[in-house]
Amino acid sequence: SQVDGWVAEAEEVGGVKLIFVQVDPVPVEQARGALDQIRQKAGECVAMLGFGGEGKATLLCAVSDGAIAKGVKAGDMVRIAAKKVGGGGGGRPQMAQAGGKQPEKLPEALAAAKAAAMETLGACTSDG
Repeated sequence: SQVDGWVAEAEEVGGVKLIFVQVDPVPVEQARGALDQIRQKAGECVAMLGFGGEGKATLLCAVSDGAIAKGVKAGDMVRIAAKKVGGGGGGRPQMAQAGGKQPEKLPEALAAAKAAAMETLGACTSDG
């Protein structure tokens, strides 16, 4: 499945897989389901899906408990990303959602959130 591909190709920092992907627009429930699958298959991970169309961007993020322990929270991730698409959002450390009005900036949004996650996780790894 698509999820297997994402997990296989994920970058890893400090034992945590980073999966930040722009996908075709789907119902939010379906995106959440995909994030749950990623969490099951990837183990420790920070996963964010972004999609948009018709002047609306949606971002969903799921973070595993191990990554939360290292300081990465889904709510923080979606807030960082949402700023780039002209919106906002939040949620729990495990799962959060945000929206914005500039779907064309989704690649930037995902890149910004990924960079923030890498920085947080990188600061926790003792020997780089």
